[in-house]
Amino acid sequence: MSVARIKSTFAMILAFSLSLLFLFGFAYYQILNEVEADAKSAMQYIEHRLDEAVSSVKELDHLPYQKCDMDGQILLRDFFYDHLNSGLFLVRRLEGEAWHYCSMFGSVEFNVEAGLRIKPLLANNEERVLLAMAKYQREGEERYNLFVGYLGDEKISSVRLIKPEKFTFFEDDKRNCRRVEVKLNNGDSVLTIGDYKGRAIENIKTESERYPVHLTSAIAGKRVYDRALELALLFLPIYVLLFWLCGYLIRLVGKARLSMGYRLYQAVRKQELVAFYQPVVDVSTMEIVGAEALIRWVKDDGTVEQPGRFINELEQSELITQVTRSMLQQIPRDLTSILSQARNFRCSVNLVPKHLETDVLADDMERWAKEGYPCSQIALEITERLPLTQLKRAQASIDRLRKLGICIELDDAGTGYGGASYLQELHIDIMKIDKLFVDTLLLPGNRSQVLDAYLQMGQALDLEIIAEGVETQEQSDALLKKGVRFQQGYLFSGPLSARDFVSFWQQRCSGDSCRIFDGIHGRERDAQGIDDSFFEPDDSELRVGRRP
Repeated sequence: MSVARIKSTFAMILAFSLSLLFLFGFAYYQILNEVEADAKSAMQYIEHRLDEAVSSVKELDHLPYQKCDMDGQILLRDFFYDHLNSGLFLVRRLEGEAWHYCSMFGSVEFNVEAGLRIKPLLANNEERVLLAMAKYQREGEERYNLFVGYLGDEKISSVRLIKPEKFTFFEDDKRNCRRVEVKLNNGDSVLTIGDYKGRAIENIKTESERYPVHLTSAIAGKRVYDRALELALLFLPIYVLLFWLCGYLIRLVGKARLSMGYRLYQAVRKQELVAFYQPVVDVSTMEIVGAEALIRWVKDDGTVEQPGRFINELEQSELITQVTRSMLQQIPRDLTSILSQARNFRCSVNLVPKHLETDVLADDMERWAKEGYPCSQIALEITERLPLTQLKRAQASIDRLRKLGICIELDDAGTGYGGASYLQELHIDIMKIDKLFVDTLLLPGNRSQVLDAYLQMGQALDLEIIAEGVETQEQSDALLKKGVRFQQGYLFSGPLSARDFVSFWQQRCSGDSCRIFDGIHGRERDAQGIDDSFFEPDDSELRVGRRP
């Protein structure tokens, strides 16, 4: 399995895991909101019951109760019938026996030994109202309930609250995944509803704002799981669609990362696009008079991407301006020893139309020239493979560049869009004959008429001519007979790295000959104003397009 497929599979698994996590997160969010709403409703119910109880015991304090005889029990029974929702009412006079109360059923005795568990709490911020859990004996049976009491001037009145068996939101089929516990603030448990005994994901505590009581609701993991399963079944079609869309987007991103444009962007970022140099030779003297800087993509593992696979993509992208600028900055550093010794040596760089149809390149070169950049040793090649749509703008840029001493070359002459119009309208110094025409020299019969026509045109326009793609000695000799002494091709050398090219140049030079040859065009170019310090490496400069 390829690395790309492994990454894609991992991304799909990650997307699936994230979608499941989102599903459970949404289910948990729903359960949390539901539990909080239920707890709020339950607390409102409890507070309502306590409000009724407090109101009832205050009324009970005004009842003309004297003692727990038949009249007293009837009095309490009648009071109960008028307050059916309150609970069992108890009363005793202050001078009566402690822990002995009267109810409509007769005497009620609180367990004195359990009296320590009676922890009265003030309710509703009233000093005379008490709230407590207490044990008591009735009819020989011990019971444990919540009481609301009121301390009057002559009597102690109390009501035993009826425990609710369930809340309205507790469906019978959900008791195994819900639990609600009501406690007083002193820790005494009032009641627990629900059979869930497992470990809760979270416990939600809801406190009363008026009474010393709080409610704890448990969020069970089973409840969240069940809700997530319900959501998954409910939204299964949408979920499948979203999962497919997520996978599709991941594949698109993967393809984009594998696209040439993205790979070129990464190559520029990692400084993998470097300049290789192919020599231009004066075959009449066999001196190296110049070079063409060619982009090569050298990867981290040492492999080299074939230029035909990325050059067109690079030329049509926005990266070309950045890469060309970097190459122009790098030439004086790569060829320091050559440029400083042979002032007429010239290195050329290929341009695309956008370089000449905007002011960016000319502005850069003018600024660098003031800093000592060796403009007179640079040539810029205009290719016919891409059309110039704004000839006037291009001509203006060329004029600015030529004033700096930069030589302008026409590359791929006769193979593209410009043809004779470029030679006529643009100020061209050198015409480069494409390999396509050089190859016609060895074809049977006289097949070099087009080549001869371009050579005559170049001579008529007083242009220097360089022949590209020279691969055999026969081609070189035939070109020399036609007056083409500047040649470039694999007969002499293929593109070399900067270090190899400098070594190649030094091996071909002998004595002082490398210092005195005239170079291409045979003209002396003004080398004054060139600052030798510009040849020294400067780590502060932009190094995009070149690896250290």
